[in-house]
Amino acid sequence: MSNIRKNIERGFQFEDFLTKLFDYYNIQDIKKTDTLNFASYFDFILENKYLVEVKIFTKEKIPLSALREAIHKMKSNQSYYYNIVGKNPTLLLIIGNSMDFERISRVIESEDVKILDISNIMYLVRNNDVLREELISILDYSTQDILPKKTEIELFDRVTKNVLGSNNVINYKNKLNSWEPTNNDFSDYENLCIDILKTLFNDELTLWKLQQKSNEDLFRFDLICKIKSGELDGFWKIVSDYFKTKYVIFEFKNYSNKITQREIYTTEKYLYAKALRSVAIIVSPYGEDENSKKAIKGTLRENGKLILSLTNSDLIKMLEIFENNGDTLPSEYLNEMLDDLLINLEK
Repeated sequence: MSNIRKNIERGFQFEDFLTKLFDYYNIQDIKKTDTLNFASYFDFILENKYLVEVKIFTKEKIPLSALREAIHKMKSNQSYYYNIVGKNPTLLLIIGNSMDFERISRVIESEDVKILDISNIMYLVRNNDVLREELISILDYSTQDILPKKTEIELFDRVTKNVLGSNNVINYKNKLNSWEPTNNDFSDYENLCIDILKTLFNDELTLWKLQQKSNEDLFRFDLICKIKSGELDGFWKIVSDYFKTKYVIFEFKNYSNKITQREIYTTEKYLYAKALRSVAIIVSPYGEDENSKKAIKGTLRENGKLILSLTNSDLIKMLEIFENNGDTLPSEYLNEMLDDLLINLEK
């Protein structure tokens, strides 16, 4: 998929997310302007008062030139909507990126445009895990260092809807504890693991592309993710910097027994350092046998390719770290596994 196409797709995903956000805040009248019978200069009309333009860019910071252009476009085109919202609409620019408000204050202080950036949006979804996870999965950068910031926009100063079942951690742990490979097929295990991985690493990984076949159509890995740009810590920073990887492959093996060295060597075939793809993680209920452990070390020692093996028990431990919401990130568990592997790597 080309970068242009991915950016267009991300834009549509962000608009879909905002539709859910508006509904969560009990905004009653939501119009997508592409459904109206005239040119769509704005993306939404809310409650026949707010003209909303939506922008999202790949990098964390929005370019100042893009901000100026968006504001100019909104000011120039508002008159086309006077028959719907009257001659005094509220212009609202929603940005899926961060802004330095102090730096750009001179740009916007003379403009009658309200702006909602990623720090404001993160504040709005602070009590809704479902929306928060969806938002973070859309972004191509890490939000670890972005602090949620309350917005003063009146539109969002209202009681939200109740959210039930937004936190699935307990459910995931129960499923993993009672998991029987013989009673569940491979797709069930794959879907469960992907949901768990998204919960654990949504803020560090993006793309989440399923089932990519090799060029010869002989092999297929289950999932590929992209490490987000930005200031990452711990495991993802180490593999990005020292293993020169931008992409991570995940394999899911719903086996009744431990995986063998065959699965290690098959996974190794998917890894290409020149393609910034030199790290893979295999998830299985019971982990790897002794020969697999030797194969993992040999692959790292001889070819510089990193393969980690996770069990259901490992996933549960990382979910517990996530659940505690302390200073330790779930990725630190992977970091400890990497430390152990490197320290005990024989010649």
